[in-house]
Amino acid sequence: MMKCMIYIISPLMLAFNLWAGVVPAETIQRLQKIYPNQTKEFIELRLSNAQSVFEKWRSFPPYFYDLVKRTKISSSISKRQGFCTGDPHVENFGFLPLKKESVHFGINDLDDATDCLLDLDLIRLYLAHKFYGVQFQGESFYKSYQTGLSGIQCSEPKYIKELAKDAIKKGRGVSKKALKMLEEKSCSGEFSFLSIEDQNQIVSILEKASPLSGQKNWKLLHSCSRMKSHGGSAGEKRFVLFMQDLKGDIHHLELKPLVTPAPDVGRQMNLTQRKDIFTKSVSLFYGEELLNEYFTVIFQNKLYQRRPLWAGVQEVSRDDLAELPTEEKQEVLNYEACILGGLHRLSSSTPLGLSSAQMEAFSSTLEHQFRQEMGH
Repeated sequence: MMKCMIYIISPLMLAFNLWAGVVPAETIQRLQKIYPNQTKEFIELRLSNAQSVFEKWRSFPPYFYDLVKRTKISSSISKRQGFCTGDPHVENFGFLPLKKESVHFGINDLDDATDCLLDLDLIRLYLAHKFYGVQFQGESFYKSYQTGLSGIQCSEPKYIKELAKDAIKKGRGVSKKALKMLEEKSCSGEFSFLSIEDQNQIVSILEKASPLSGQKNWKLLHSCSRMKSHGGSAGEKRFVLFMQDLKGDIHHLELKPLVTPAPDVGRQMNLTQRKDIFTKSVSLFYGEELLNEYFTVIFQNKLYQRRPLWAGVQEVSRDDLAELPTEEKQEVLNYEACILGGLHRLSSSTPLGLSSAQMEAFSSTLEHQFRQEMGH
């Protein structure tokens, strides 16, 4: 009798746990395999920090590609090979300053860019939009992507135009918040001070790194280290630097660790391979103009990207989007789909292998499974 009761209650308890947002043990075990250097306790902390399904989606990019491999649809995805952005979602699009009065809109985070099936990149963005919680039309998203893939110029929404103006206005300067941090020589919150030894080593590495080689008069004004317990790069220590060049200009920089790209989950990649992939992504998606700003350095046997933290870096903000009327939200999300199509066109001219109906069917399968495995 007792056994019968347990048999009946267990499914009910599982259903309650899913309804209550409890992440199943199997999911945590999978995450431990994906992140072998992180403890179970830290992964659970990351999960608790990512409370919504969208936050979980953007916090664990490799999980999506692992999920695809475990579902039956993986064999049905068209073999349209190219260079993927790896982790396209609403807040990974934005503007980067180029020359004066000029900005570049596209993917602003290339940590997960690598060779993969382009249809997976497309489905990941589509699902990110669905998890974001906006009611939008899949057919118009699909057509927008095809527009970019065909080389037709994307129609720029009003919100994006205003974002561009703000990015141009701020330019490559240092933000007010960062300047205050420099003025106070503070490393508060999740930031902590660097040792003198680490400071000297970082300056030495940057002076020797291409394309800064030979510029030995860079001066380190202030530095901090930072380790996040949330988001896609949680658990990886990064370094925030304030440096002054020969002309006296202040530069706000970050050394951000580069690990294996999300689509290559489970793959062993040495530093040379990882550097080559990152350099290719900058060259392809940002262009030669930004290669002098984004490049890699090796510090303490790890590969880092040197990333400028410009005041003019403008991302598409979820908070700002939330205030837009539904129709304007749709325009922004469609614009991102169009931009993604244009980026895919840079590495592959293969036509889109999915129909709109197939994309929706595949996405629905993955959405249901992801929600189930993440307790939503």
